[in-house]
Amino acid sequence: MRDYRVRTAQKNKDHKTGRKCDNSSCKGMLHDSIINFGENLRKEILDGGFGHGYKADLMLSLGSSMRVSPANEMAGACSETGRGNLVIVNLQKTPMDW
Repeated sequence: MRDYRVRTAQKNKDHKTGRKCDNSSCKGMLHDSIINFGENLRKEILDGGFGHGYKADLMLSLGSSMRVSPANEMAGACSETGRGNLVIVNLQKTPMDW
């Protein structure tokens, strides 16, 4: 757990965290990597996620509610093949918990 809020943006599609990089040669603004509702993953990310999911022996889902489609379906792709295992680590139950 962090002792500070990761997301401080007030607008839906604003990804600035309000913090700067700790590296003294950078000091650039930090942005979160959250995909908000109403935002889409790029096609190459989706295609890669599903492709890796179907080939994986093990897939980890860390800190996800597993409720947002189509990203949540990538996890199911691993177990659909019958050869992969899915491990979900989240504080709350998800629809994919068994």
